[in-house]
Amino acid sequence: MTDSSDEELWGELTGADGQRRGEILLELADRCYHRNDMIQFETLVAAAAEASESAGDDRLAAYARFNQGQGLMELERYSEAVTGFLAAAEYFGSIGAQADVALATQRAADGYAALSDLDAAVDHWRTALALFESEDDQLSVGRVHMAMGTAYISNESATISGARGLAEDCFTRARAAFRQARSAQHVAWADDAAAEALIQQGRTAEALPLLRSCLDIARVGSDDVARGYAGLRLGLALRILGSHAEALEHLRDARSAYQADENLIGVARCDLEAGHALRALEDESAAESLYQGARSIFDAMGADDYLVLTDRARAELFGATGRYAEAAAVAREALTRAAEVGEPVMALDHAAVLAEALLELGEHREALDVVHTHLADHEVPVDSIDAARHQGVLAMTLLANDLKVEALATVDAALATSAAHNDPKLHARLYELRWRARPQSTEADRDLAHAVALYLAAGDSERATALSSYFLPDDSARKVRSEDLLSMRGLRPTVDVDFRTPGTSGVTDSGN
Repeated sequence: MTDSSDEELWGELTGADGQRRGEILLELADRCYHRNDMIQFETLVAAAAEASESAGDDRLAAYARFNQGQGLMELERYSEAVTGFLAAAEYFGSIGAQADVALATQRAADGYAALSDLDAAVDHWRTALALFESEDDQLSVGRVHMAMGTAYISNESATISGARGLAEDCFTRARAAFRQARSAQHVAWADDAAAEALIQQGRTAEALPLLRSCLDIARVGSDDVARGYAGLRLGLALRILGSHAEALEHLRDARSAYQADENLIGVARCDLEAGHALRALEDESAAESLYQGARSIFDAMGADDYLVLTDRARAELFGATGRYAEAAAVAREALTRAAEVGEPVMALDHAAVLAEALLELGEHREALDVVHTHLADHEVPVDSIDAARHQGVLAMTLLANDLKVEALATVDAALATSAAHNDPKLHARLYELRWRARPQSTEADRDLAHAVALYLAAGDSERATALSSYFLPDDSARKVRSEDLLSMRGLRPTVDVDFRTPGTSGVTDSGN
């Protein structure tokens, strides 16, 4: 049948009925699918399923419903896709094709996951697992564990306890299955996913051996993209851990691999991460150059999410180097773009960067408008550490506008979160802000002492020293008094009227 042209099949379809009609429709639908003609595919595959069911051909009906589900998944019509997969599983069961029952059940679970119905997804994945294990299909067992782990790590909610830990366990089980199947590439896939789960749990050091192993495996093959990806991932983890020089080595190698494949997005991602590492090494000029190059690529490729991410790095760099007007301009543009492309979390980040730049420019009222519009009372779910940072910017802006009561309440809310305590520099900043928001008191002095200690712990001795001067004697007062005395020479009486205590020398210390 596959030797026939489309025209011949359409011609035969006119007089065909029963099983033959279902076969022709399914073949035509398959050809449309491979041509990416999804509109005609959807019509033909539904007709193929109906013709097969009417003819009582369970085998053909199973394949038609399964293919229908695959197409509907690509069209993001997940609920209908689940119905198609479950129907396919029933038909496969009726003809005793257990491996195909498992596959259709797995795909139904994928559909439930896409609908964010994680409970139903897990139930169906577990059913598929039992079937694949009975068939001793270890590759499929591993794939199901990977799907489960991916769902846990990307769909964490208040009702799922320790989702990232569950994901890590799934990836470990997937690795064991892939290892039993002796598929090194699949093992690397599982290790990379497990590393991601560890990084998201703040256990980046534990992820390093896995990522190094992934790179070792990728280097054996001839796939430039695989080598680039593995090097990029390792470089990112090393940067997170502060090993910036080693990170740059891997990022350069990864960039070369992506460049050999002419993979522009891969090259730009390497440059973005390398820019972060160079900033940490205080080579701001080189970092700015890489950021600009990466931005050009992301812009040309229409990668708006990475474009917004890169502009955040650029705005932060400008702010850190005192170029506040440039920081504000970049952050303002990126804030608008983030909202337009549906990146609400990055919009919050840009709002925070913009507010800080405006404060440095003395635009206190405009900064207040920004934080009230974007940072106060938003319903966007963000990581707790980012929420604490945003509250810090909000409090700083409130203080700049002499709204000390509101600022103090905001800082107290941030300090009440455990996340703020895990970042010494943020922790220090919050204590400094609370000191500034409080009236002068013993409690305020205690906040300042905490801030100084935390800045020292974070390695920011310059800030700690500047704040410590509050506790030191005020030498500026002696200087002012001396200058006043000098300016009054010749105006004072010649008679020395300084009070003396018994035993004090008659010679006075003029301080001059």
